[in-house]
Amino acid sequence: MTTLLRLVLAAAAAFGLWAFIDAGPRAPVGGLVLDGAEVEAACAVSKFPAPEFFERAKAAGAQGVLLRPRTLAAAAKGGDLMVFTRADVDKMRRLGLLSAHSPLRADSLWSRDKEAVALIERMLKRRGLAATVTEMAGLRGLLLSEDAQPETLTVGYDRQALERILSKGLTPVFFIQDDADIEAAALAPAAGALLVSPAFHGPIAVPAL
Repeated sequence: MTTLLRLVLAAAAAFGLWAFIDAGPRAPVGGLVLDGAEVEAACAVSKFPAPEFFERAKAAGAQGVLLRPRTLAAAAKGGDLMVFTRADVDKMRRLGLLSAHSPLRADSLWSRDKEAVALIERMLKRRGLAATVTEMAGLRGLLLSEDAQPETLTVGYDRQALERILSKGLTPVFFIQDDADIEAAALAPAAGALLVSPAFHGPIAVPAL
């Protein structure tokens, strides 16, 4: 299949540094790893069920799936978070949909998943970005600084994609760009591996697991 990306884990120095999250049995040291984003995109275009693809890939000898952190914009598009830009808030005010005392502000994100919001807050702090926690109608929110750009700010890994991978007995391989991504990868419910970007600088500080 053309969507398979053959990454030999034993030669991972060509891409970065491998590290293991020791939350269970060791992840495989070498083997066939699929690019999760390419698989999902190809399955969407061909209307082939991604779970079945992973099941067949596992039977064919694949051992892991590469997961890249999602951007805030992608998470909002997927429905996991609500993001309001300045343009959104200004439009709602013009239409009379916001009261003067509404906690809804420009450059903010909202979710009913308080743990997800707490993770994003920790990730922002690791990056030196300011964020103010707020609440509204049962939603937990973060008021973001102007430096937090939804198109580039990563906020963790797609939970549904991770669950699909684990359900087929494949090892998640988390692509890491900074300490904040490690914070998110450490919350995985099973053993996984880290593929660290060559652009990563400094020691790898994995939180207590």
